Amino acid sequence: MIVVSGLERSGTSLMMQILEDAGFNLSYDGSRKPDEHNPNGYYELEDGKIILELTNNNINLNKYKNKVIKITAYGIPLISGMKYKVIYMERNIEEVADSQRKMISSRYPMYTPVEEDIRLLSKLNATTKRYMNDNDIEYVVINYNKLITNPIQEIRKLSNFLGKDISDSVRVIDKKLYRNRS
Repeated sequence: MIVVSGLERSGTSLMMQILEDAGFNLSYDGSRKPDEHNPNGYYELEDGKIILELTNNNINLNKYKNKVIKITAYGIPLISGMKYKVIYMERNIEEVADSQRKMISSRYPMYTPVEEDIRLLSKLNATTKRYMNDNDIEYVVINYNKLITNPIQEIRKLSNFLGKDISDSVRVIDKKLYRNRS
C-alpha cells in the first residue's frame, strides 16, 4: 500500500492526480465532490472520514494492499498491522494555514486563524515525520512549492522512491491552481 499524506491543503490531491496519471491503482470514492477549493477533486474515501474509521479501528486496510490511498497526517500513527510506503506532501506552513482559513471561512465566516494554528500545523508536520522515522516507515517528502514552481526535481525524487519513471505525469500540474502563496 502506498499512502499519500500530509497536512490538509498541502497538495495531497495533486499528488493523487499525478499517481493516477502515472497508472497507479488509486482508492477513492468520489463522495467529496470537486469545489472551488479543489476543482479537480479531493481523491478521498468517504468524504475524508477515514481518520474516524482508523481511530475507531473500524477499517480493514488490507483491501488497499496494492493500491494508493490518501490519509492525512493525523492518520499515519493510526495505521497498524501492515507494511506501507508514504509519499508525504509538505508545503509552506503559512500557505497551508491561509488555504485552510479560506476553506473554513467559506463555511464559517467568523473563523479567523491565529499564530497558534501555524505553530500547531508545524508541530503536526514534525511529529508525523518523527513517527515515520521512529517506526521505520519508508517515506519520501515531496515539497508542494517546488512541485509547482520547478517540478522536475520533485518528480525525479518521486520516481526514484516509487521505482518507476513518472516524469510524463508532470503534465497534470496546473500552476493556475497555486492560489494561496505566502
